[in-house]
Amino acid sequence: MESLTSDIVDMALRPAAKVPEQALGFARLSLLDWMTCGVAGTSEPLALKLRQLAAGEGGLPVASIFGGLQAPPRMAALVNGATSHALDYDDTHFAHVGHLSVGIYPAALAIAEMQDASA
Repeated sequence: MESLTSDIVDMALRPAAKVPEQALGFARLSLLDWMTCGVAGTSEPLALKLRQLAAGEGGLPVASIFGGLQAPPRMAALVNGATSHALDYDDTHFAHVGHLSVGIYPAALAIAEMQDASA
């Protein structure tokens, strides 16, 4: 397990310029897929309830939520993850094998937004 953890840390610390273009292309497709599913899921009952929860929670509203709200990063990640997965259409394109976006993009983008970084 230690080598898997080391591999993941090494990959996370790799400068963007050293990431293979094909991997960046798949990541862009996956991000677009995830965002599209998030927008499509905004009217689902779960998404509506979670946005109500987020609106009532305290904290600094620095991270965007599907549906036009801002909240603390932890809440934005929760709402966006659930919203993007509400219809369960994410990560179904054949150019990408896996179901990782719902667990990665919501948290990564919330933290990036908090730090005023780009996708």
